[in-house]
Amino acid sequence: MDFVTSVIYSILINGNQMGVIKPTQALRQGDPLSPYLFVICTEGLIALIQNACLKRTIKGIKMGSMLEPLSYLLFADDTLLLGEATVEEALSFMEIVRQYEEWSGQKVYVQKYSIVFSPNVQQTNKDAITNM
Repeated sequence: MDFVTSVIYSILINGNQMGVIKPTQALRQGDPLSPYLFVICTEGLIALIQNACLKRTIKGIKMGSMLEPLSYLLFADDTLLLGEATVEEALSFMEIVRQYEEWSGQKVYVQKYSIVFSPNVQQTNKDAITNM
């Protein structure tokens, strides 16, 4: 937070300083530190997911001859969470996201996320998970 709160902005109106603004949350737009902080936060998200996999609250998915199940994929600023279509696993992912939001200060943009199911998932499971 020292990087965030060490900056002070002044507003000039007709050449006269009219006040001081000291940010207390978030970085300035375009701050070169921003991508690094994003990566550090993402490492925290990965650790939460891996911990859940170790505890077996998230099973991930196996594709082909993979030895280990896949539970997440990261693309720039997008994240794919992969798991079995069960209420229990969905609750685990929801708890991970809640904890990540609390720790990082980043919020999931609810209007942007989506859930995709395998054609093999029963409609009752789809409805239960979607309604959560």
